[in-house]
Amino acid sequence: DGVMLASGGSSAALIGRKVMNMRDAFGTPFFYDMLEKAKTSDTGTIEYRWLNRLHHKAERKVTYFQKVGERLLAVGYYVPRASPEQAVAMLERAVAAVQADPDRAVAAFNDLHGGFIEDDLYVFTVGLDDGKFRAHGVSPRLVGTNAYTLTDRNGTPIVRLMVDALRDSDRGELEYAWRNPVTRQTENKHTMFRKVGDQLVGVGYYTR
Repeated sequence: DGVMLASGGSSAALIGRKVMNMRDAFGTPFFYDMLEKAKTSDTGTIEYRWLNRLHHKAERKVTYFQKVGERLLAVGYYVPRASPEQAVAMLERAVAAVQADPDRAVAAFNDLHGGFIEDDLYVFTVGLDDGKFRAHGVSPRLVGTNAYTLTDRNGTPIVRLMVDALRDSDRGELEYAWRNPVTRQTENKHTMFRKVGDQLVGVGYYTR
């Protein structure tokens, strides 16, 4: 019947209530989806957005569930860090977008709803002719500024090193310390970047 029977987390306020039609921050009816999956399988997983009280932000959450009699037992964990595979996939999409229409691509990279900002993943681009940021998914204030002056907390001139790497190749990778927009903590970041026309296009993932 979709009634919450017990909870050891923030959803304890829902105990005794029907949660079938509840939706997450993106409108996903995750309880309904879980109950529907349980009709054909004793176990499964669902993914949705839920408030992480540690960071006070809605983050991706993966929940495993198992059917026991007429009840579902579920345990979930937050996924604040994208995988290397997800970063590669976003970089490939970004490169294709720039190749198709550079101006439109840059506008999409800077747009919160442009399809290129996913949790801690985002795209940034730098003009190879003037060294200025043309796009930055989570720090729009950087757009138009001199990217060569940007350093991490250790003083590493990260963009300068990326541009130098592209002098003899059309792609590269770099590790440095940077703020994770989801956890809001400075973590190790591994960024992959490509030379596309007159732009450096980069996407990175956090590794702690």
